[in-house]
Amino acid sequence: MANLHIFGDSFSVDWAAYYNRRDSKDGLPGQNLYYRLLKRKPLHFAEIIQKEFKLNKIFYHAKSASDNYRVMESIGKRINSIKKDDYVCIGWSDITRYRIIKDGFWVTIFANGHTAPPQYGDDLEKAFVTQSWNRDTGMRMINKKVSDRDTKLTIREIGNWQNILLKSLPENTIFWSPFDRDQNRYPYTIIPNQFETILDATDGVIDDGHASEKGHEEIGKYLVNIFKNNPYKKQLL
Repeated sequence: MANLHIFGDSFSVDWAAYYNRRDSKDGLPGQNLYYRLLKRKPLHFAEIIQKEFKLNKIFYHAKSASDNYRVMESIGKRINSIKKDDYVCIGWSDITRYRIIKDGFWVTIFANGHTAPPQYGDDLEKAFVTQSWNRDTGMRMINKKVSDRDTKLTIREIGNWQNILLKSLPENTIFWSPFDRDQNRYPYTIIPNQFETILDATDGVIDDGHASEKGHEEIGKYLVNIFKNNPYKKQLL
C-alpha cells in the first residue's frame, strides 16, 4: 500500500511532537498547550488525506521553525525511502526565512529577528554588525535581509526546486503554503488563512496562529482537492 509523506514547518508537524516538547524560559508552545487543553491528540490534516486515499502509513518529516532550505534538505535525506506510488505533501515555509551557519550548525532567522535554535539570538544579531555592537543596528540589518528575500528571485528559486522535485518524486506530489500571499506570484498553492486557528478555537486564551483541530480538518479537505485535481501533473507533460 502507498504511504503519505509530510514535509514542511510547524504547520505540518505531527501533534505528538508538541505534546512531548518542553521549552525553556519561553514556556510551552501554543500547540502543546492546545493539545493538553483537549486532553487528547487533535486531528491532523494528514489523517484527512490518509483516509480519503486509503493510504497505509503517515510519515511526518516536518520540523518546527523550518526555512525552505531545511525543507529541501529534509526531502533530500528521505527521497530514497519514498516509493513510486506514495503521496507527498510539501508545505513551503515563509520565503523570508533564511539560514546561516553558527558553531557548525544551520540556524534559521525569522522576520522578527528570532532564531532557531533560539539560544543563538544575540550572537546572530551581533554577526550582522561589522564594528561596534548596537542592537538596533543589528536588528535593522536583519530586517533588511529578510525583506530583501520577498522578491521574484526567491519565488523563482522555489519554482526551480519544484521542477527538480517533480522529476524526482512520485506523481502524487503537491506543494502548498499556509502563509498568506498573492497566489498569482507563487508556483505553489496558497491556502488562504481562513482556517480556524488555535487563537480562534480557544477564544483568545492561547495566543497561537497555527491551525486548530477544525483548522486542520479544513486544510486537509483543501489538500485532498489539490491531490484530486493535481495541477502539478501538467508540469510533467
